[in-house]
Amino acid sequence: MHDFKPSPVAASKYHRMPLGCAPFALLFSICAACIGLWMLKEPVTLVLHGVSTTGRVLSYTVSSDDCDYRHSGDEYEVFFVTSKGDSILLDENAPSCSEAYNVGDTVSVIYDPGNPHMAQVATFRDLWFLPAGLTVGGVFGCLLYGSWTIAFFIRFRQRRSSKKQTRLHLAKK
Repeated sequence: MHDFKPSPVAASKYHRMPLGCAPFALLFSICAACIGLWMLKEPVTLVLHGVSTTGRVLSYTVSSDDCDYRHSGDEYEVFFVTSKGDSILLDENAPSCSEAYNVGDTVSVIYDPGNPHMAQVATFRDLWFLPAGLTVGGVFGCLLYGSWTIAFFIRFRQRRSSKKQTRLHLAKK
């Protein structure tokens, strides 16, 4: 049996992203960070200006029995009463196949007193996970792909100037 080990030069050639793709990955990362920051607006508003109360899980609907990659997520309904006495039914999405809540469970809810239908279950997953994940991932991608994009443009300028110098050198002969 042969142990094939590519040289470090060949290995680095095949395991890195082409520098020409870096500007597009940077653009995608910027979009992800901006969407994440935009999504953070609601949880931050709820935490800073919202009212906390408890609610009860009324129903938990599993969208399908199998938990494969096509599973779209589960839904649950939470009933809570505002400080003014209004009854609110909150529809939330749960991660696929998480079965995070059972019917009858008591959960903490944060709602906007001016608009009690703007409410969320007060857990890290429900409030912060997706917006913070997009923001952190987008910022990390911006740092990574931003440096690759700078390297791409530096190499591009170096190649262009060396070609120009070669043409000037050939023209002098």
